[in-house]
Amino acid sequence: MRTWVEGGDPYEKKHLLLVYPPIVLRLFIWAKLMPPEVSARVWICLAAACAVIGALASVRIRRQLGLANVSASFGVAVILYSTPVLFALERGNYDLLIVPLVVAAVMLMRRETETADVMAAFLLAVGNMGQALSRPVSSGGIGASTLAPDNLAGGIRCPHRVSRRTPTHALSGEQQHSH
Repeated sequence: MRTWVEGGDPYEKKHLLLVYPPIVLRLFIWAKLMPPEVSARVWICLAAACAVIGALASVRIRRQLGLANVSASFGVAVILYSTPVLFALERGNYDLLIVPLVVAAVMLMRRETETADVMAAFLLAVGNMGQALSRPVSSGGIGASTLAPDNLAGGIRCPHRVSRRTPTHALSGEQQHSH
């Protein structure tokens, strides 16, 4: 990243093996504003905060669904000390960035308005697009199929707006499989 900020080509030096596409460099340009140790700490705290947002949302939803009551501190601890989150924090992965987007999208969808649904779809598309654009080049990177409309919504096909009151089985087979 620092090579790119200083005007160099981070893909030129094979021994550095930068396998991520250029969008990742732009997303992390803020790291140049501070020493590497500080930017790593800031990044880990930001990723942990994303996990905490997801944990608190889960605790709240559990209460609303009438499931066993779990305290917020217990819910946060369980999530933060789970293997996937610890792995993401240890490795500095940015997978957790999508969590606040998903939480916000769910909150918007609960409003049951078309505007809120469109905003929620946008958040989910941005989150999915961010994950698609940040795939390592070594794994094939971004492709046309990644940008397909079905993939932008997380693989959910929605040929038309279906009322929350319309059972899925009420749709004809043609409507369910149309694009």
